[in-house]
Amino acid sequence: MNLIAEVEEKDVFINGKFRLKKYERLRRAARALLFNESGDIALIYIPLLSLYKLPGGEIKSKEKIEASLRRNILEETGYSIKKIIPLGRILEFKNKYLQLQTSYYFICHSSGISEAISRKNENGQTEFSLIWMNLDTAIETMNKSLPVEYTPQFIRKRDIAALTEAKILLSKLNCF
Repeated sequence: MNLIAEVEEKDVFINGKFRLKKYERLRRAARALLFNESGDIALIYIPLLSLYKLPGGEIKSKEKIEASLRRNILEETGYSIKKIIPLGRILEFKNKYLQLQTSYYFICHSSGISEAISRKNENGQTEFSLIWMNLDTAIETMNKSLPVEYTPQFIRKRDIAALTEAKILLSKLNCF
């Protein structure tokens, strides 16, 4: 799978450091640019972190990438996926956690009727909401969001790179 981007502290923070020579923790994740029947893309909004992100998550030990993708998307969105197109991978070098994360991105279509959903915690606060918007609005929304915590800033940077790559690919394929 082609490399879309490498995200390091120096790319995320003003005083960020360059990548380390060795990372003790390796993490893999599968993520989707999930489109509905109207051509809108799913974003997950986490208000507590002021974060918009693409759906997806960690690949479990011995789990195949596509199986993880299907599981994570179903868990986070409630949707099954169909028509999976590999987009690429993004490497994140998180010095704070001595972690190198590889995220595998796929363009997918949702199976079923699309709707906005949200999940609340025991205190009635919204943990996250699933929202749908067109690709350009998704890129603009993520560019305007300003999470302050360490990991959400990496998430923002990597997901913007994936959305931008998808826009380029889809325009070449005359999908937009």
